[in-house]
Amino acid sequence: MKLSPRLRRILVTILAILTLGAPVATAPQASALDTCHSTDYSCLARWGYGPYVGNYADRYYYGGHHNCTRYVGHRLARVGVPDTGSWGNGSQWGASGRARGYQVDGNPRPGSIGYAGHGGFGHVAVVEQVSGDRVLVSEDNASGIDSDPSGYARIHWYPKSWFSGYIHVPQLEAEYGSGGGGTPGKDPVGSFDTAVGGTGNVHVRGWSYDPDVLSHDVRIHIYIGGQAGTAGAQSTEIIANKARGDLRGTPAFDNVITTTKTGNQQVCAYAINVGGGNNKLLGCKNVTITATGSDPVGSFDTAQGGVGTVHVRGWSYDPDVLSHDIRIHIHIGGQAGTAGAQSTEIIANKARGDLRGTPAFDNVITTTKTGNQQVCAYAINVGGGNNKLLGCKNVTITAKPSATNTPTPPPTDDPSDPGTGLEPVGRAGSSLSS
Repeated sequence: MKLSPRLRRILVTILAILTLGAPVATAPQASALDTCHSTDYSCLARWGYGPYVGNYADRYYYGGHHNCTRYVGHRLARVGVPDTGSWGNGSQWGASGRARGYQVDGNPRPGSIGYAGHGGFGHVAVVEQVSGDRVLVSEDNASGIDSDPSGYARIHWYPKSWFSGYIHVPQLEAEYGSGGGGTPGKDPVGSFDTAVGGTGNVHVRGWSYDPDVLSHDVRIHIYIGGQAGTAGAQSTEIIANKARGDLRGTPAFDNVITTTKTGNQQVCAYAINVGGGNNKLLGCKNVTITATGSDPVGSFDTAQGGVGTVHVRGWSYDPDVLSHDIRIHIHIGGQAGTAGAQSTEIIANKARGDLRGTPAFDNVITTTKTGNQQVCAYAINVGGGNNKLLGCKNVTITAKPSATNTPTPPPTDDPSDPGTGLEPVGRAGSSLSS
């Protein structure tokens, strides 16, 4: 049916009236200051935040619920801030931050924590940007703020003065490159709990942190052989970065340190300061350290006395250095240290049919000793361990015969001496008669 122009105008007018009067479904209106606004956790998901986060924030600030302190607690746990217990309600965070050694002031930086006492319980948020007298923060449970209903997570601009102050946690600010630090000038704190000497090592345990930078792993210097500056003391650096059941966070150290020191030794631990303050002597312990490595093994098989000699046979090797020829010290006249004993060094480097490799010795040793003598053989240790007495034998050594001179017979006039080849002659002035 063809409509007249007048009828067409009437129908358009009626449709416009109906359209303007119909209800229209709309999304919740966000504040004009918001850059992100959600009734769930989506605005804060970039920081791994949700109904449950699996760290100490859930334990102290009611996991499964929107809560401003749970969100900021999660941000602290996420960057490795040690678990130091609940910081309380938002209004209490300024005092809690100071008590933990953090800098608290009125100067916001990206990564600092804004806290306020509004509404009794107060509020906390993480500063994302600073622009003049405004701060952009990420927050959860912005209850009643700007007429928002409870439960909204958002990223939102506030006047800088809306917050009572700002807490500067270095590792959180480090995410934004803001730097900053805690209350300057404090020495590290901690304890050197135990030191136990072993075979070529010392096992040290303790803990330490620096109140100036709670997030910073503290370096620990271990000295074996006396305090720092003691001549000959061995220094080793370890890091206090381990968790321990009786401590919060990761301030512990639990390390086995290799050393060449042996016997009774003093072991001292120093916590190395970060920023203002001084290094801290955590304590000293006395330990006994056993030499590392094995002693040589072997056998002194036989010793046979001869004429001015002793023939010795045996074998030895050092398990620490199987390829190394072992030095053997032979003592004739008693064990090592016996006054007047003769000491001779030989090498165990010979093959023998009943042995593998070349661990044997088979030597004849010249000596001035005579008579009944004790002969002892020592294998000289290589590396860790001690020299080894392989055994002692009793021998009889015969003295060498003394050298004698045979006198030359004097000349003779005996005409029968065949050695002259001359006939007898008379003495001068004599005559021969027939």
